[in-house]
Amino acid sequence: ALDFAVFRDSCNCTVQRKDNAITLIGKKEDVDAAKVKLGELLEKASHTTQKIVIMREQIKCFTELALVNIEKKSGATVNLYRGSPTRDAQVEVTGNDAQKKAAEEEVKKILETEGHVESIEVSDAAIGALIGKAGAKAREIEEKTGCSLNIDKKNNKATFVGKKENVPKALKIAKAAIEQAEKVAANTTTKEVAVPKEYIRAIIGRGGVTINKIKADSGIERADVRDQQEKVILKGSAEACERAEKLIADILADEGKKATAPAAEGETKAAEKREDKSPKKAEGAKKAPKKEVDTTTFDFPALPGKKKEEAKPAEAEEKADE
Repeated sequence: ALDFAVFRDSCNCTVQRKDNAITLIGKKEDVDAAKVKLGELLEKASHTTQKIVIMREQIKCFTELALVNIEKKSGATVNLYRGSPTRDAQVEVTGNDAQKKAAEEEVKKILETEGHVESIEVSDAAIGALIGKAGAKAREIEEKTGCSLNIDKKNNKATFVGKKENVPKALKIAKAAIEQAEKVAANTTTKEVAVPKEYIRAIIGRGGVTINKIKADSGIERADVRDQQEKVILKGSAEACERAEKLIADILADEGKKATAPAAEGETKAAEKREDKSPKKAEGAKKAPKKEVDTTTFDFPALPGKKKEEAKPAEAEEKADE
């Protein structure tokens, strides 16, 4: 209705609608031009929309350029809807029956050549192997084969999307990685090592340097520190877990020595202080000089009102004694 209103206001003709007929009144050249536009409008009004459901993994096949090419080849209007949790992804084509059929054929060609899909079930261990460290393995598969890899962890499923001839190559690389991961998993054990809470920081190290060194030196796959539970969970081969446990024990022993050293040193110093204090008293007592009685006669001044007595000669005293 909106398109018809725009046509009526811009065609430079008088447009009359009666029953199922439209009459155009005006100059011949204006009427001829209006007839062409009206024909296009009526054609467009007869168009319907067809929805072609695709998998979410196939969305990347329908780039902006791919959609434009479909429109050029079919004459239809093409739109991509990525879908939602409650709605499938789909390609919508709008046009007459011939246009829609041509567009549908183009969509099928893209799906067959660029959007071939194959899925396999994978274990938890295999999921980690397919993703790789920081996504390294997934990138390797995509770079070598041109296929995209989508992993559904909830349903343990890996889906490969790409050219029909390339998907088997991607599967081959993935299956080799899965096989290796399952061999490792068969030889993997989990061990818990108790660590007192006060030593958790020492096991982690500044910025995780210590725990990372334990992992590197022992060869374990994982070392999860659970400070609230006061333990470290080791995961890897039996030999690697044993090496990691010894490294942790060595760190705990060193930390224990550091904790007891200050107390022992304090006790030693206190003992030394007591030993030094006792001999010094005895030595002081030995070295103290014997106080001698001074028999020197002092000449004190006479008290007021009394004459000062003269000291008798020593000889006179001796005779008096006789």
